[in-house]
Amino acid sequence: MSLPSLLKDDECYVVRMVRLDGTENQMEGRILWPEVLVCRNEVEAHRVMSFLNDASFHDSYDLWQHEEPELTYEQAYKRWKKEDIAQYVVEHVPCLSKYPEVYRISESLISAGERFDELHFS
Repeated sequence: MSLPSLLKDDECYVVRMVRLDGTENQMEGRILWPEVLVCRNEVEAHRVMSFLNDASFHDSYDLWQHEEPELTYEQAYKRWKKEDIAQYVVEHVPCLSKYPEVYRISESLISAGERFDELHFS
């Protein structure tokens, strides 16, 4: 599915960050985690959301474990749910060309491609 074909007023699903503040998700002018990804259908969107949420949690957990070896998995998960910016939800979008966050898609694709070799869906 190409971006031009998505902009024909067709409905789609997006996987987006819960918080889109932009400042915590940047380093040297580039976004660290994808902010908005477009999916063909709801099932694919939920697969992408699960993948991103799992990757985000494990990334944070690995860092926290290194800094705080006594931190349990459950404690880390609660912290991640409360504090981490890289958390994702699925959103139905009736018309992508009118979606207010459409401008975030390009950078998000670059970020996803750089960050996740395994983010491939057929």
